[in-house]
Amino acid sequence: RQVASAFPDNLASLNDLLNSTEEALVVFEPALKIAEPVSALLTDFEREYFTVLAIDESDAGDATVAHQRLLAVQTSDHQITTATHQLIPAIYIPSAKLPAARSLISELQQFPNSQIDPIQYLMVGLARSGEQIRVLEIDSLPPPDSNPDKLRLLLANRSNDGFFSTFVLRKISKVFTRVALNFKLKPNFITVVSFLVGVLAAIEFSRSNYISGALLLQFSLILDCVDGEVARYTKQFSRFGAWLDALSDRVKEFMAIGGLAYSVQGSVKNIWLLATLAVILQTIKHISDYDFIAVRESLEVKIEPSPLIQKTDGLAPRKLLKKSSALYWAKKVIYFPIAERWLLISVGAVAFGAQMTLVVLIVLGFLSLAYVKLGRVLRSYKWGDDIKDCNFIDQQGDLGLNLKFSNFRFGWGLSSLFRLIEFILIITIFDFDFSATLFLLTFVIAIYHYVNLYDSLNKIPPSQRFLGLYLPGRLLLVLIVVMTLGAQSPVISWICTYLALVIIWRGGRRLGARGN
Repeated sequence: RQVASAFPDNLASLNDLLNSTEEALVVFEPALKIAEPVSALLTDFEREYFTVLAIDESDAGDATVAHQRLLAVQTSDHQITTATHQLIPAIYIPSAKLPAARSLISELQQFPNSQIDPIQYLMVGLARSGEQIRVLEIDSLPPPDSNPDKLRLLLANRSNDGFFSTFVLRKISKVFTRVALNFKLKPNFITVVSFLVGVLAAIEFSRSNYISGALLLQFSLILDCVDGEVARYTKQFSRFGAWLDALSDRVKEFMAIGGLAYSVQGSVKNIWLLATLAVILQTIKHISDYDFIAVRESLEVKIEPSPLIQKTDGLAPRKLLKKSSALYWAKKVIYFPIAERWLLISVGAVAFGAQMTLVVLIVLGFLSLAYVKLGRVLRSYKWGDDIKDCNFIDQQGDLGLNLKFSNFRFGWGLSSLFRLIEFILIITIFDFDFSATLFLLTFVIAIYHYVNLYDSLNKIPPSQRFLGLYLPGRLLLVLIVVMTLGAQSPVISWICTYLALVIIWRGGRRLGARGN
């Protein structure tokens, strides 16, 4: 629901506002001239955390931001070590955090300039007290008389994607987003259409129709941009929508890989080996990425409270890598994000065929994994081993036991390691007989672990995970089937169908749940 706005002109009026309500509110500097779509980023719905707006990479920065968290704020009484962003004088205050904001007023009164700049001083007070403050980044502050509709569409378009997505796909997606908005299409409906287009792409690949498959795959990716832009434009967010969007991407990608393998299975001996390795590699890399980022954000943006009278922020200097630099975009490409992978699948299939495409996909994926893993291992050395709040990784172990094994500096890599062990054991059970059956089993188990990943990161209790039989149960069941009925038994397909139904059922629990 819409959040109330207020415009305090001094510290006393800010204090009155904070003490006159128990509801969430957004406070703006009275002199701030801001376009409605920009202010709506704060006022359109309730949030769990303090939230501010900031201009990214501003030369006249007055704040330090890392991983969309506000770490330090500059005032006439406080200095920052590294300026990364320019704050817009406005802050969202959730109802549960009103006491924290109220408690700072008396301490802020010792600074005379807080009377004329109360919002900036409130921000520095919250940061110094260790409160988590989310940052919504914008590229610039548009003129207040900007066309609201065009500006809202511009703000809905993400600017921090990979290279190909930012400079190609999202230029095209704007056109389709406008059409979707004119027809009042729902984000989830667009996601389903994108998924169906991806299924058609995989079918075309399987028929050796590589050109039509490539075009459909790219169109599916464009629609994947559109659903998010429509969601941001209309503020229609849900847990189910986020789950559906993320999981359908994985399914479409693995289906495209399977389609390519199927198209040449009669002529290329080891094609299912390549397809299976491609799925395993991407799953290991992706789970590791999510877990590392979650741990990193819990550690590197958590600052210890410091006295408000302290002049400096006490933070170490930070190296800035601007979006305008070639190195920034080179790193984006090296991470091998989804748009680059799908571009390789599309162009590679048309130009070089299925086998070479999968070989290059595996090689580049492995090089990206090695580069990223090495950097993260080196980065993890400075974290130490007293790491807490990593239950989301423990839950992904899927061992059927309530074990705590991730609270050390490299714990973020354990979940992906368990997945690798499981895949290796399954391949061993199949006696390294790489076939469509083994690929299908690997496919479904990989998607099942993505569901576990998303549940864990969203703090959804793992009470229904016994339906997936846990890692030991799945391995035992597959072992019994293969030993008694053979690796190509239709029972393997029944197991895959069962796990797919569990995935669908668990996703259905998110229907209607609002996100923050």
